[in-house]
Amino acid sequence: MDYPIAIGSLSAASLACILPTIGIDATSILLIFLSLFLTFYTYILLSRLYLSPISHIPGPRLAVATFWYEFYYDIWPNSHQYIWKIRDLHTKYGPVVRINPIHVHISDPAFYEEIHPSDPRRKRNRDPWFSHYDKDTVLAGAILNSMEHDLHARRRKAVAAYFSKKSVRDVEPLVQKKIAKLVARFEQAHVQDQIVNLIDAMSGLTMDIISSYCFGTDTRQLDLPSYAQSDVARMVLGVKIRALGRHFPYILNTAMKLNPYIARFLNSWPENAQLAA
Repeated sequence: MDYPIAIGSLSAASLACILPTIGIDATSILLIFLSLFLTFYTYILLSRLYLSPISHIPGPRLAVATFWYEFYYDIWPNSHQYIWKIRDLHTKYGPVVRINPIHVHISDPAFYEEIHPSDPRRKRNRDPWFSHYDKDTVLAGAILNSMEHDLHARRRKAVAAYFSKKSVRDVEPLVQKKIAKLVARFEQAHVQDQIVNLIDAMSGLTMDIISSYCFGTDTRQLDLPSYAQSDVARMVLGVKIRALGRHFPYILNTAMKLNPYIARFLNSWPENAQLAA
């Protein structure tokens, strides 16, 4: 039977009317898509196991076949534990081990120069795996998110003068002033027999110095009773979210594009600090 309908103009309703007349029902369509899905992922699996350029490198077969192995140790039910699992994998497989379908981990200090050469002529682009942000998000323009070697070099050159030896020496009075304030806080805590969280205290020192020098605004974390406790909690949470963003970048990009009012509302939830604990 001929149907005077162009394939490009077929609607869902048209297909629903036509397919049963040629012996294709919804179950058959579902089976076709399921077969295509299984065929595609079987090909992906075999490619990762046997056809990949790094297929000869040893590693756990599950890690080679799927990213879910890394997800299990780094996201859920564990959290940021894959680095320790990788150490165990080196014990089992040697100094070079495949840790997921596209990455190899090398435990050999002598190989550092090969991966991070000091010669600027030996260019190394950053792995796109670590680029979580869409181009229209704010952080996409940051130096640390520059994937290409040349782009990173241009951005780094723009601020290099601010971190030269002379510039660092010039900022020494500011550093000494902040250290003196922290020491005074320690002495006060000693007199009052108070416990000081050194992570929060040292983070407060660092944030005050960096904010004053780089942004011209002192965050005054050292003046707060708990130092940088709340900001440290948010930063830890941010690190955890970035690990999730490697596997599901759309989640991170959606969060970056939230309306500022919604973002502030979510950021005010007290659960944020609990998640970072």
